[in-house]
Amino acid sequence: MDKRPIYIGLFLTLGIIIALALSLYYSNAKQVNTKAGEKKESLLPSVIPSPTKPDDSSWKIFNNSTFQYQYPSSWITNQDQLYSYNPDLIPSEEIGLPVPKDKLKVDFVSFQYDGTPLAKWLLTTEQIYHSPDQKISEEKDMSVGGRKAISRIECSEMGCVKAIYIALEKNVLGMFVYPADSKEMETLDKILTTFKFSDSDNIEGRFCGGIAANRPENICPEDYICKIEANHPDAGGICVKSPLKEATGQSELLQDRK
Repeated sequence: MDKRPIYIGLFLTLGIIIALALSLYYSNAKQVNTKAGEKKESLLPSVIPSPTKPDDSSWKIFNNSTFQYQYPSSWITNQDQLYSYNPDLIPSEEIGLPVPKDKLKVDFVSFQYDGTPLAKWLLTTEQIYHSPDQKISEEKDMSVGGRKAISRIECSEMGCVKAIYIALEKNVLGMFVYPADSKEMETLDKILTTFKFSDSDNIEGRFCGGIAANRPENICPEDYICKIEANHPDAGGICVKSPLKEATGQSELLQDRK
């Protein structure tokens, strides 16, 4: 009896089984690699985009003798406040209650300023205006309209407020934002990018350095240096006249008088 057909059938069956096993193995390996890649990608830090300036045609402009800014057409503003809602439509029983998270209110307050570094000025101001139980967190340097500013969260028994202090020539503009965890903070960030100040053309006192020190708006022009008080890597400062340039100017003036 010829047994070759039997052997051929066995070899074919064995070949089919091996092929199926290899196919299943590579399919599982591909799925494992895909899941590992997805997991690795999910561990990468997310990039937070910088606030972009709004479309000029859809936003209104507020301005006074000191500053100007743009704001959404649905918001309401006056000399001292900015609202994401109409304050005249608040029910009488809600007047005086904390601003809810889905809304935002900004109070503008002007403080006298003697030109000292902003952080030092804040320490002095705290002793005068702030209550002993106040807690401060998330303090950071920033720039608003080319001016040095400090942003921080100030909390007391009455609640928390986001405070932004902007150093101008003769005063500090304080922006007190309620509530500190408002859902409208992203819109406020865009509003801050539109600020312009009447003394912005004055180089002396402009913000410089900071975490984005290489940006043109954070670099002092020729004949000025960036004076930085703090020693941490991302510290910001203000533009001041270069001492060498001032000395040279005085020397030239004396020579002209001779």
